[in-house]
Amino acid sequence: MIMFFIASFVLAGEELENIRSRAVDTLMTDETAVLFYNILQNQGKGTMLGQHDGVWMEEGKKITGHIHKLSNRLPAVASYDFMFVTNVNNTEGSWYRIREHEIRERIIAANREGILITMCWHYNDPYTQKTFYTKELPTEELKMISFKSILPGGQNHERYKKDLRKVAEFSSSLRDDDGKLIPFIFRPFHEFDGEWFWWGAAYNEPEEFKDLWRFTVHYLRDTLNVHNMLYAFSPDIKFDSREDYLLRYPGDGYVDILGFDDYEDFKYDKKRTNEARKRIRIVGTLANEKKKPCALTEVGYFIKKDNPQKVDIERMEYLLETISDMYEYLSYAVFWGNGGGVYCIPTQGDAGEEEFKSFLRQPFILLNDNK
Repeated sequence: MIMFFIASFVLAGEELENIRSRAVDTLMTDETAVLFYNILQNQGKGTMLGQHDGVWMEEGKKITGHIHKLSNRLPAVASYDFMFVTNVNNTEGSWYRIREHEIRERIIAANREGILITMCWHYNDPYTQKTFYTKELPTEELKMISFKSILPGGQNHERYKKDLRKVAEFSSSLRDDDGKLIPFIFRPFHEFDGEWFWWGAAYNEPEEFKDLWRFTVHYLRDTLNVHNMLYAFSPDIKFDSREDYLLRYPGDGYVDILGFDDYEDFKYDKKRTNEARKRIRIVGTLANEKKKPCALTEVGYFIKKDNPQKVDIERMEYLLETISDMYEYLSYAVFWGNGGGVYCIPTQGDAGEEEFKSFLRQPFILLNDNK
């Protein structure tokens, strides 16, 4: 049974200190150290599978999700987003505050079942505070100055610190039934090598990105005393070598988990998936050298629910084959969420359902048997 993230398993003091010494936060809670230990122990044995927004409660507070409905097994990983927590319109009684409470409730319930939690952050730009997409910013100037403005000394640095305080407050509100802090993985500034987010590589220099990442860690860990967080580094696929991957890497002392997001390599044909395999090997080899876990932090092939095509199902199968072939490198993989008339994980009756069920039954695909 894959239910090893709750700190019911107690490491000896010496083992805890050894784990802490390898982590970004040497003052992490015991539960966070156990989480990190178990992810590290799992490397090479199988890939824990999960989905963004893929765990929720039905009537009677029974936990479920798309993977659960297909397999009668809970996912091993559940992903959520800080975007609602830090939104400028998150005020008492607002839709954003309701969403924040809902996410907190789901995290607490998922943690109770032993599910690993990971958090991304679709962070709105500091000027308009309305979008994280550069294409939606009103001027070219805003694209070029938004990231730089939140660096130490920048025009919006204090605003950034205020939003990090919201992240810290939410993190400290995640408590289990015994009042202990729930550990989770934080994945800030994801897909930073692209140009579609305002923090992308087109809008900052490598050293500026590293500086902001390091500031973020220091402020959360050392100033705000957030100690239930692991830090994941996850570009998109604009790397073809270890040197490319490490261009904006802030250093081993600031990253716990190496990963990347990959959608593009599964949009074409089976041959293109060799690019995904190559990238997994690059990141997996680096992770092994650095004694850190490797993950496919976002993945999916989006299929239109009302008009699935044969080629769509074939592409989904290429993706599933890739994960199956590369599981020894991947501690976990997270499919993106279903919504907006498309799905990354088929629901009952959807095209690709049987193929996905077969994938879930593979012995190296790790789910949570705590139903």
